[in-house]
Amino acid sequence: MYAQAMDLVGLGIDALRLIPVDALQRIDVGALRKAIAEDRAAGLEPFLVVGSAGTVDVGAIDDLNAVGSLCRKENLWFHVDGAYGALAVLSSELAPRLAGIQDADSIAFDFHKWAQVPYDAGFILVRDGEQHRDTFASPAAYLRRETRGLAAGAHWPCDYGPDLSRGFRALKTWFTLKTYGTDLLEP
Repeated sequence: MYAQAMDLVGLGIDALRLIPVDALQRIDVGALRKAIAEDRAAGLEPFLVVGSAGTVDVGAIDDLNAVGSLCRKENLWFHVDGAYGALAVLSSELAPRLAGIQDADSIAFDFHKWAQVPYDAGFILVRDGEQHRDTFASPAAYLRRETRGLAAGAHWPCDYGPDLSRGFRALKTWFTLKTYGTDLLEP
């Protein structure tokens, strides 16, 4: 999955550095720190660390506090892959296991895994919305921004990712939350 992501953004799989894990299948933070130093010494520019909030295969949750702290110290983007487990923050029993997730620069999660929403309900939260939109906003003439009226200053779907338009996939999640609330969705 991560190799495919590296290819999709044009960096290639050679830009992917896999970090060893400990006996609980969590990122070995010492090995991560060493890999960052080695890459920089070799003239490379690390920019992103992906921590896990529950892997699909074994449910491993990285020490998000430690990984996030290292990322802040090293000035690296801290992304949490919470596709499987991030919604555990809704559980008073499980939420403490995700300590540190609140420090992520971005979090991906899927409502179709634990929240009983039909398939294809993936989301991403990004801490700095302006930086996110600046990354994708396109100045193409056919995407002219309106300066007056109801559409003035509105963000377009293409400001949030590579697609120029979006289906309304979030509606099924909105209905689920509106109908049941987060209390009944607690894992």
